[in-house]
Amino acid sequence: MKTNRISILVSLCVALGCGSETTTAPEAVATKIVAASPVFVTGTVASAVIDRPSVIVLDQNGNPMRGASVSFAQTFGVGTVSGTDVVTDASGRATLGEWILGKKVGQNIITARVASLNISFFGTATAGPAASLSKAGGDDQFALPGATLMTPQSVVVRDIYDNPVVGKLVRFAVSSGGGVLSAASATSDATGVAAVSGWKLGPSGVQSLTAEADGVAPVTFNATIAEDPCGSLSLAAGATSPSMDVNEFGCTLADGRRANFYRILVTSASVYEFKTQSSAFNNLATLATLDGTPVAQGSATPSTSSHFRAFLKQGTYVLRVASAGPAERGTYVISFNFANPQTGCEETFLSIDSQIPQTLERGDCQPAGGQYEDRYLVFVEAGGRVKVTMASAEVDNVIRVIDPDNTFITSTDVTWIDGDLYGAHLAFTAEKTGYYLVVASTVYFPGSYTLFVQRAP
Repeated sequence: MKTNRISILVSLCVALGCGSETTTAPEAVATKIVAASPVFVTGTVASAVIDRPSVIVLDQNGNPMRGASVSFAQTFGVGTVSGTDVVTDASGRATLGEWILGKKVGQNIITARVASLNISFFGTATAGPAASLSKAGGDDQFALPGATLMTPQSVVVRDIYDNPVVGKLVRFAVSSGGGVLSAASATSDATGVAAVSGWKLGPSGVQSLTAEADGVAPVTFNATIAEDPCGSLSLAAGATSPSMDVNEFGCTLADGRRANFYRILVTSASVYEFKTQSSAFNNLATLATLDGTPVAQGSATPSTSSHFRAFLKQGTYVLRVASAGPAERGTYVISFNFANPQTGCEETFLSIDSQIPQTLERGDCQPAGGQYEDRYLVFVEAGGRVKVTMASAEVDNVIRVIDPDNTFITSTDVTWIDGDLYGAHLAFTAEKTGYYLVVASTVYFPGSYTLFVQRAP
């Protein structure tokens, strides 16, 4: 009986688990995500990243976690990704299937997430090989024989996706006309621009300068000598030309248009108005200094009637009247006269280093109640630095500057008082070549002022 009782007790202990402790391991939880590939990478635009984003997921014990769901997503930029939902392997690793950088230069960001955890990878897309050159400034100038053009010849180097290419060598050379160039090459800067200055023109006719770089098609800059066979007649203030015919007088420009050139004689600094009138063809008048620096031009859209106002210092200028296209032909007359003081919102052209006395008054441009303003256009080459000063004993002074694309770039940053004289000034550097709008304004009280526009060091 004793033996049977012991056997029964043993059987019960086995069934009930007497003398043993059974525990269940806690479920693994993702508590940390770390990078298993470089966080910062660089590559060419539209190219696949070699070091694809890869992460390791760790659990609460710091051990690699298998079977965790990791999601990769592009959170900045315009690249493309694939294979974005990945489950970690035995080593706790998950790797993005593919990452192709965007087609624009700049940063792309990929973020990997698991539960509430995340980590980001940064890819910088750089420009691809040079694919094109385009002219940025310095084309279609005109000047006297032997003049050294003031505006540099500049090109923009771009890749196949239109991104600026940095550090590309561009070679420049005179290709016709007999001129000389002071520099033979330039390297594109951070904006893709390569420029040379110092093109001294030859004796006559159309002049050409070629820019070229390895692997891309070259571009050609043209300039014209404003002397025989292209002109030039002389005009003084108050004069009106006889009826001129572009078929009989003038020359053919590089693009096939016909043009006439005039020497403009300015005996006293003042505001002048130029008008061309034709019943036969569309034309565009452009005024420049003797070294080819643009000063003023008529409407950007050629018409049978072209006119502009310009404040001119004493000296000699060159005026070109050109047909709108190779097929445009006919006669016209041109007048050159003193202009009335500025009124309304009509813009007045200024050359650099001008000092113009004017008056802000009723009838001027009034964009808002109590505000009066005059508007001036100043030609500046890319990289040129300009200082603008407005001074008055009668009105407060406010200056604004707008670039050739009609984008506001700066306004008055310094004002001063010297006795009874109030003033304001600013300086800006031109990012592109073209006409910059300088707005001189005051609030509530009309009165006279002087505007200074100068090259800044």
